Amino acid sequence: RILRAAPDLYRAVIGRVTAQGLVDGVTRRATAQAALDLFASQGITGFVDAAGKQWALASYAEMACRTAAHNAARQGVFDGVRAAGRDLVIVSGSPSCCDACAPWEGEVLSLDGATPGYPTVAEAEAEGLYHPNCAHTADPYVEGLTRAHRVQKGDPDLYAARQQQRYLERGVREWKRREAASLDDLAAGKARAHVREWQGRLREHVAANDLKRLYYREQIS
Repeated sequence: RILRAAPDLYRAVIGRVTAQGLVDGVTRRATAQAALDLFASQGITGFVDAAGKQWALASYAEMACRTAAHNAARQGVFDGVRAAGRDLVIVSGSPSCCDACAPWEGEVLSLDGATPGYPTVAEAEAEGLYHPNCAHTADPYVEGLTRAHRVQKGDPDLYAARQQQRYLERGVREWKRREAASLDDLAAGKARAHVREWQGRLREHVAANDLKRLYYREQIS
């Protein structure tokens, strides 16, 4: 029910590999790799979303698998709260929080509108909470017992720094692809110089902001 397969191949693949990943407890990257393998077997090499944005298939698979796993985890909390005869959950914090989710960190939500005075989960989602790639979770909330003020609030500066890191990683991949597609040594040399330039910028940014460098995100294989 949580990961029901829609009639298109993209969602069918993501639903299949994520469900298996949740059962087997494999890593997100291994789940994304399984999705890539299935896409490749169907001759699919890319993805264009409803807004017209073109996704590299590896980026799409990683995003979709991550989102599906987070959605399943939240749904498990929601089902548990309902099974206990309750209606309220509290939104978690996230060290790296976007502007759309920031207003909802630490907020108490009603699952089905059964508790007056609280916004519903559906209303929060309509305002941008739990978007694709969203790292926020939810926990059961009991009035008078749960301490909402203990929820960790996101750091806008950390979010901006990580977004800049993603931008620099895309730059490294772009010039690596250009190097791989070069038809002569001159073009390859120019592209290779740009690769080193972007890697240098990335290295400096990671060091200046105390971030972890994710080398696999710089690869094009």
